[in-house]
Amino acid sequence: MKKSILILPSIILLFLVNACTPLPTGGPVSANTIYKAYNTLSYSITSGIEGSESTANLDINNDGINDIKVYITANLLVRLASVNNVDFGTNNGAVKAFPLNESIGVSSVFAKNDFYVVNRSFIGAGWVSDIENSFSNPTDKYIGIRYKNGNDYNYGWLRIYIKSILVNNTFLGYQINIVESSFNSLVNQSIQAGKK
Repeated sequence: MKKSILILPSIILLFLVNACTPLPTGGPVSANTIYKAYNTLSYSITSGIEGSESTANLDINNDGINDIKVYITANLLVRLASVNNVDFGTNNGAVKAFPLNESIGVSSVFAKNDFYVVNRSFIGAGWVSDIENSFSNPTDKYIGIRYKNGNDYNYGWLRIYIKSILVNNTFLGYQINIVESSFNSLVNQSIQAGKK
């Protein structure tokens, strides 16, 4: 009886620890996906010095070869570049922000182009920034991606968060946080944005 009473608090503690441990976004990782969390990858640039840029090279499908380059250029444009046979989901010629649970697959529109996620234009006395497709929202927007695999495709997504760097209401640049990615290892099978 005494041993049973001593074991009970341990079982309750184990239950509470497991109950309080958060799962990755979208629940547990399924067997056919390659999921990566990049929560510590954060890049910023706060000057327009010629030749300066912040860069992240990402290996989404875990084959040891970088697939996507995400960078902020010296003129403060946030850009996605395909390094290794990757296409990006598009909408009206711009990179598309897929909402949570939207299907990324055969019916999605893709293009091999590099894309500016943030465009800036010189209007009047200063630069005007346009963060396209709400990538300034940290929780619910995803970039659809596909890889050419022979005559087939593999689909996946990348989640990024972009915020302006402001000091005393003066725009100094951008910070881009690369949050997570998921890649469906089954060819020609769609994946839901945010799901693993």
